[in-house]
Amino acid sequence: MLKSKNLFVSLLVVLALFTMSASATVSRLEGLGGMADPLWWDLPGNIFILHDAASPGVWPQLVQQYPNLAGGEFMGSSLDKVYVNYSFAEKHTALQFSLDKVYSNRYPSIMPSIPDDPNGNSFGVPSRLNVNFGTKLGDNLLLGFGLNYWGDSQKDTSMEQSASIIGFKAGISGVGENEWDAVIGLEMPGFKDEAGGQTVAENDGSMGFHLAGRWWWNYADKAALIPNLRVQSLKDAYTIPAPPGGSVTGASVSTSQIGIGAGHNWWPVENALVVFDFGIMMQKSSWEFTLPAGSPSQDYDEATNVLPYWRIGFETTVFSWMDGRLGAERGWVSYKESGNGHPNEYELGTSVTNTYLGATAHWNRMILDLVVSPRFVADGPNFISGNSGTMFTRVSLKYDFNQ
Repeated sequence: MLKSKNLFVSLLVVLALFTMSASATVSRLEGLGGMADPLWWDLPGNIFILHDAASPGVWPQLVQQYPNLAGGEFMGSSLDKVYVNYSFAEKHTALQFSLDKVYSNRYPSIMPSIPDDPNGNSFGVPSRLNVNFGTKLGDNLLLGFGLNYWGDSQKDTSMEQSASIIGFKAGISGVGENEWDAVIGLEMPGFKDEAGGQTVAENDGSMGFHLAGRWWWNYADKAALIPNLRVQSLKDAYTIPAPPGGSVTGASVSTSQIGIGAGHNWWPVENALVVFDFGIMMQKSSWEFTLPAGSPSQDYDEATNVLPYWRIGFETTVFSWMDGRLGAERGWVSYKESGNGHPNEYELGTSVTNTYLGATAHWNRMILDLVVSPRFVADGPNFISGNSGTMFTRVSLKYDFNQ
């Protein structure tokens, strides 16, 4: 049941389907009504309906539109990511490198092979390499590629364990009066688990695939409609070699996800933006177990649907050096377990609402995007209220060298 609840909570937390390398201004996206939790996913769901420096996290080709940029992502008191965007060929080409503390835990079969790292983390495979590349082709096309690598290993005289994930994505965009973006990605996870010179478990064809697309329909001078689609398929499987006189055992889980949405951007006046987003999300995971002959089947399915989700948000200039924003989102969620592994079918229906307060402060080249704690606004600082707490729940620090 705990595993089922974790799966359910993880789907609520995202309203987006992909675990990909994030870039800057995640705080701005969250403040406009996009839920984000780095334990599960990197990016807020409204990244599919906004132009932002975080866009290369999904669409690697769009790094070309954010050259000469550097920054970092703070979550609570931790600096989780540092990145730099280089530019070449008179800004027609850009290359992004980032270092982060992101752990991938999307392939449970490799989890037993993941050693504890020196920081004591054991809930996923640590990120090692994140690269995004984008270049302009002619006047109306952008082409880009992204590469991600996670890996960890340990070895002594009695055992050897390692786990890795290699992710690659390619994207193309049309720029001009009506813009569009598309991306396709592939992940290859693998692991090695040996003890006493014998194989404990083997990878059995695990892999991940995703694609996403969106179209910007600028139907008016101050408004745009952004229909979008994202699809993901994951297979996570392993086998355990047969003991003497026994049979091979193992397990696999196949997960299919689809999200369909339509966002709307409106600029009612100069330096102001209003966003609206509406859509559905569906996920199904099927667990299959290879058991010794004569064992009862333990196969089961889990299905989670968000039908529908929607969000609203706005931002505007408050002072010459500061912008403010508000956002909210809600998802109506249904969850169901069924199959031999769950002989008593279980269903749950609920809704979740989240609200956000954000701000942007800028001085020359430095820009700070902030998600502000509502308690701090209501209570005031400690010397007034006597209450302790965090002023900001997320901070994105950015340096724009184009200024």
